[in-house]
Amino acid sequence: MIIGRGLVGNSLRIIDAESYLFYANGISNSVLQEIPRHNFELNEIKELVKKNQDKLFVYFSTSQVNSKLNYDRAYVKHKLLAEDLVRSNFEKYLVVRTSNLVGHNPWNSHTLFNYLCNALKSEERITINPDVIRNFLDAEHFALLLQTYLNNYGSNRTIEIVNPVSFTMDEIRRQFEKYFSKEFVFEKVESLNNFAVFELNTGLSVELLAQCDICTDDYIACLLKKYYRQDSPETMKHVH
Repeated sequence: MIIGRGLVGNSLRIIDAESYLFYANGISNSVLQEIPRHNFELNEIKELVKKNQDKLFVYFSTSQVNSKLNYDRAYVKHKLLAEDLVRSNFEKYLVVRTSNLVGHNPWNSHTLFNYLCNALKSEERITINPDVIRNFLDAEHFALLLQTYLNNYGSNRTIEIVNPVSFTMDEIRRQFEKYFSKEFVFEKVESLNNFAVFELNTGLSVELLAQCDICTDDYIACLLKKYYRQDSPETMKHVH
C-alpha cells in the first residue's frame, strides 16, 4: 500500500505489496522557512498508527538529519520529529533516509534538477557555492535498492539509501551546461549558510548497488538523458 502520489510514491509502484505501508505523502519542500509543529504529515501518521499495525510501515526521511549543522533548518526539525513518531508508535517500521531523488517530477520545482533546469531555461541568476557537495539517486534505482533491502534485511531500523558517489555543485553545473549547450547566469559564493550539509553513510548503499548491478558511472549525464529532453537549448522539457 502506498500513500502519496509524488515522485517517491510513483517510483514505489513496482515494489508495492499488501504487507507494506509506504508513507510517501510527506512535506517535500526542504527549503521552507517554517513548518508548523502540528502539520498534516504528523497528524496523518498518527491516524495511520491506529489501523495499520499489521503492515511494515516504511517512512521516508532525509540524509540531512545526519548533520547537526542542519538542525536549525525547519525541514530537518520536522523530519526528526516524524522519525521519532514512527519509531515510537509502529510495531514494525523502517525509516529510510535518502538524499535527492531524480525522476519524472515536473510538478515540484524545488528538486535540485528541476530547479537547475528551470533556472537555465529562464536565464535566472542563481547563487552557487562551487564546493558544496550534493548527492542524488535515480528514483527507479532507489525503488530497486529498497526492494532488495526489504527482501534481504531486517526491520525496525533506520537505514540510508543514497548514491555512494557525490558531486560538487561545480561538477553539476558543468554537466548541465554541457548537456544543454547553455551556460548558467550565476554568482559564486563561499558561505554555507543557505545550503544544507550532507553527511552520508554509504556502506549499505554500496552493498545494495552491487546486489542490483547498478552502475553509477557518468551519473549526471545519464539522469539528464533519461529524464530531460534536450530538443534545443531553449526547449528543455521533462520526459514523460
